[in-house]
Amino acid sequence: MAFRILFWIVSVVMVGLYLILMLGIEPALAKYAGGLSLFDLRPLGYSALDVKAYFLALTSTGRQLYLDYWYPVDTGFLISLSAFFVLAIKALFGARAGAMRIVSVVLPLAYGVSDAVENLLVSALFQAGPENVQPGVIWLANVMTRSKFVIFATLILLLAVGVVRLLRRRFFT
Repeated sequence: MAFRILFWIVSVVMVGLYLILMLGIEPALAKYAGGLSLFDLRPLGYSALDVKAYFLALTSTGRQLYLDYWYPVDTGFLISLSAFFVLAIKALFGARAGAMRIVSVVLPLAYGVSDAVENLLVSALFQAGPENVQPGVIWLANVMTRSKFVIFATLILLLAVGVVRLLRRRFFT
């Protein structure tokens, strides 16, 4: 019972933070950046030119919006999403020993770490501004962004396999 309550609390927090990010803050950021998408939302990555173009279009209000609102809310989101993945994998695959127990912790942790490092790097870029953007920081942030999305896709695929297994057990056995 406690597991279910925790699962639903984490799920509601995660969805709430996502909605705040994507329906509240992200449209405002896009408006303050001339319609450009925040580069850490780009699954295929970005270049130094993309980052510079974004910062040149971004107003000072948009920059503060990112630092004061997006960054902390996104950090809460990545924590809740990582916890959701741990709990969802446990719910779908059980608490078996062995590989699945390791996967249920390692993959969500890898997602959380890659997203947290990406957030730190992107925040550093926002603090530096367009005139002080460092190519090495952009490169590493880009690697973290791509890693985050690859791990995220892997976790979604794992959850899909778990849901199919669950449905098959419930309806076809």
